[in-house]
Amino acid sequence: MATTLLIPLGKRQLEISLPTLLDVAFFSLALLLYTLTLTPSLLPADSGEFQLVAWKLGIAHPPGYPLYIVVGHLFSRFFASPAFALNLLSAILGSLTLVLVSRAVRTATGSTLGGLAAAVILAMATTFWAQATTANIRMPTALFTAACVYTLMMYQQAVAEARNTAAAAPPRLRAGSPDRYLILFALLFSIGLSHHVSLIFPGMFFMVFVLLVDPSLVRQPRRWIKPGVAFLCGFLPLLYLPFRSASGGTFANGDSAAQLAQPGGLLDYVLARGFEGDFFYFVTTRPDLLDDRLALLPTLFDFQFNLGALLLGLLGVIVLARRNWRLLVMLLGGIAAHTFVTLAYRAPQTVEYLMPVYVLFAILIGCGVPTNADKRRTDDAICAPVTRRSSFVVHRSSFVVRRSSFVLCRSSFTFHVSRFTHHVPPD
Repeated sequence: MATTLLIPLGKRQLEISLPTLLDVAFFSLALLLYTLTLTPSLLPADSGEFQLVAWKLGIAHPPGYPLYIVVGHLFSRFFASPAFALNLLSAILGSLTLVLVSRAVRTATGSTLGGLAAAVILAMATTFWAQATTANIRMPTALFTAACVYTLMMYQQAVAEARNTAAAAPPRLRAGSPDRYLILFALLFSIGLSHHVSLIFPGMFFMVFVLLVDPSLVRQPRRWIKPGVAFLCGFLPLLYLPFRSASGGTFANGDSAAQLAQPGGLLDYVLARGFEGDFFYFVTTRPDLLDDRLALLPTLFDFQFNLGALLLGLLGVIVLARRNWRLLVMLLGGIAAHTFVTLAYRAPQTVEYLMPVYVLFAILIGCGVPTNADKRRTDDAICAPVTRRSSFVVHRSSFVVRRSSFVLCRSSFTFHVSRFTHHVPPD
């Protein structure tokens, strides 16, 4: 079956791979679904604040979300209703997140079906769908989570290819090919952190994954320079806050944001130090309630995914434990760290804060979907013992009866092989 399609464009032909075509089709269908169920106008609470602040190019509540505000402001210029535009932006970001989840699974497993299953299950998850139809800052966080994982999958693949290419050379990786993905990951990760610092919790295991894939990085500090520069560049969107506050920018309620022009005020705002008492509240202040918070975990996942999806996630754990334990460490570590911090945080929007967890779990689900390679391995496992037994019968008959019974042995062999091929499933 062809893996590319040729589309005639005048005298030239545009070559599009089948996976890319599937990504475009899935993005279009997801965007159509979310647009049909989109909230059409102004919303209350935080969503309404973001719609207002983006329209007037102001400053949102801590940590400020500068990248989201600027992109939302530019995007809303194309629509008569800024509120509708911000809602539609979430639908677009959600659809892009699904494509990146699909590509991450496909890169990790080689399974198009697994990638499609992961994207479909995440698309139908209760909170993900809700966030894809309203203005919010959770969807960009989910997008950066998926983008980081996909880039790391490409990085792992590039490192493996570099090792195979340099097998005859000294065991030292050439920095050129894999490091471009490391630079891209560093940039995406820091942009995600500049949007919302909570990405640091799964991000800790992103960094662990990088070192597990290529431990030689520790001994090659020169390879840190370009990723380090890219990482610092990712925080440039934060400059919007002091510049906008110095030029008359205000908060949603119209109050002046002049304090953000000062380094101390800016740092406090970006780190959201006004919410310090809420972080790990159920660990430090009310540890007696932590067990009750942890008891919510099964309900939270059941609220998002059905039993079949949860079982596929469990199967994904088993599959990755055998085939890609480094990826398993990253996914389970990121899920556990972010989930614990969320449950220990005093806030009512727990299901929304878990958006990065849903992305990581969807990738785990996709890794649990059986592939054609799995079927071939299963067939081989079934066929091998039966074939060996038939061969043993033939050789034993040949030894006893010798040449005079050659015809009988041949008949016995035919009988056993026919029984074997009768029960073997079609390849």
